[in-house]
Amino acid sequence: MDDAFEERVAVEQEAVGSAFSDAVAHTSLVGAIVLGAGSVLVALLLPRRPRG
Repeated sequence: MDDAFEERVAVEQEAVGSAFSDAVAHTSLVGAIVLGAGSVLVALLLPRRPRG
């Protein structure tokens, strides 16, 4: 194999790794937003015990 081919493979592998990292970060952010919104909704919708 020539050096140019090995360099292209290395660049493609780096691009795939970067895309995967970006996808994981995006999914984590969306998950955190959904979890936070769900927590707020549950806290607001739970029936409160009457004080007395």
